Amino acid sequence: MEKFSEGDTNLVDMDDAEAELIASNKLASPKQEKLLGEQSSENHMPDIFSTDGLPYENRFSAYYDHILSYRRPFEVGNGFKKFIEEEIEPIGWQAVWRSEQFDGDIVVQVTDVRPADFKAEVKLVEPLQCNPSDLSQETLTEFLTKANYLVPLVELYPVYDESGYYDKTALVIEHLRFFYVNIWRGWDEEDEDDYIYVERHLAPRLKLYYDIASGNLATETVKKYTSTLNEYKSKFEELQILRKQVGGSDSENELDEVVLLQLTQKYQALKILQQTLQVMENPMMRLAISHQDSFNGSILGQPKGPRQDGSVVTHIVTDKLTVGMIQNLQLSLDTVIKEHESPSSALCSCYDGDTILIFPGTYSADGFYDLQDSVTIKGVGNRNEVIIKCGQGGDIFVDCIATHVTLVNLTFLQDGTTEGVLCVRHGMTTIENCTFVCDAKGVVVRRGAELIMKGCQVYGAQSAGVTIHEGSVGIISNNDIHHCGQTLDGRAEGGILIKANGADEDQNPRVKLSGNKIHDNFGFGITITRDLVGMENEQEINKGINLENMDNSINYNSFGSMGSI
Repeated sequence: MEKFSEGDTNLVDMDDAEAELIASNKLASPKQEKLLGEQSSENHMPDIFSTDGLPYENRFSAYYDHILSYRRPFEVGNGFKKFIEEEIEPIGWQAVWRSEQFDGDIVVQVTDVRPADFKAEVKLVEPLQCNPSDLSQETLTEFLTKANYLVPLVELYPVYDESGYYDKTALVIEHLRFFYVNIWRGWDEEDEDDYIYVERHLAPRLKLYYDIASGNLATETVKKYTSTLNEYKSKFEELQILRKQVGGSDSENELDEVVLLQLTQKYQALKILQQTLQVMENPMMRLAISHQDSFNGSILGQPKGPRQDGSVVTHIVTDKLTVGMIQNLQLSLDTVIKEHESPSSALCSCYDGDTILIFPGTYSADGFYDLQDSVTIKGVGNRNEVIIKCGQGGDIFVDCIATHVTLVNLTFLQDGTTEGVLCVRHGMTTIENCTFVCDAKGVVVRRGAELIMKGCQVYGAQSAGVTIHEGSVGIISNNDIHHCGQTLDGRAEGGILIKANGADEDQNPRVKLSGNKIHDNFGFGITITRDLVGMENEQEINKGINLENMDNSINYNSFGSMGSI
């Protein structure tokens, strides 16, 4: 885990669990990642390196910074060739060879690596180790002989070695295999545009993979995409075979009209499939399609309201659900339960009055950007272990526009969004016992909306920790708001910012602050925007504002406890 310097004030006054939460968000580069062994399901087979669980950040960095950089589509192969030459161990390691030819695992010794062909020269270990165990050594030897003992690198899974000496080799092969299975498309090299490959294709396709893997898309959407991609691959292979036949003809006279018609039809069919896949690679279009599939025909962007039969459902989010976990929830016997692997899936299935219970884990924030239904979302257990993480760009992290949304016992980890960590645009939002780790703006309450916030922690915001706009209501009690306030352009907004510029006192916000700890912020602990700045008397500052300020601990803020801007 990366260490923080003593001068990193975002970790001041935090407990160990919170400090680790922040620090763990900074990931090592792919070349430095320490890999663990993946235990074989067969006792007689060796363990292999576990590489398929690499996070988004590591894969993106590997391709963007180390392998492809500024290469164009036709140069992608050369990028991998160079990467293999520089990073992989050419000899001396064993691997499990997973060949589609034999539908099994065979242990081999690598005797040479051929970067130009993405292949390795191998030999069978003695005695033979394979699964299933009835694979014939004679058959395997015959196959390898015909192939000059060369097998594709992507079919090799290096045997685990705890010394760390072969970590890079395992990562090189994983990045090669993952790219050509999940990122590369058959049409990429045929694209006539002159562009940098990673800038156009890497982020959207990589994000698509992780959306599918983490269950953030509706099941029906995933089925459509997978089916379309498989159909594309099949037709692309057919087109390549047909092209070879056409290319092998001695003259144009040998090409009958039937073959030319088939060639044209397959090419047109591929273009249609290609366009469909490209729509799915667009994050916004993909999310819209997924919402439509999840809502089973309901209007996108509109609240669903209550169920027609008036029933409510408790949605449980976890990767594995046991009877004991349900018993510990102490639900009533008539509770209707539905299980999900991601909060996004649960939110797509929710109607007014539903409850979502999220067990410990780190989850994508997809679905939180548009909370239109009146639901309760609760973390189960330690709030520092129920993490909702947002990244890879975008605007608002959590956007509340329902009549009443309740968030309890959750940690929101902001990394990459440009606006607020949470915005209450409409209705009432109640937040209890939550942590907001900010990377941009903090919690915002818009005109006409109401926020009740109790027992929460907000820190790291590049704005006020909490901003309360004119015409809104904010009841903020027993919270810890610290290390916020400094905007990107250097303005000081402090811990809590109350916007009260309206000439009509009735339009000013109604705010109740009690029992809060507001400390170590850039600016005042409580900042009020007024038409006239420079007021030093608290009575003058509060004039015309519906503000109750009771029993708050306001210390160590750079401008003092309360002031106006």
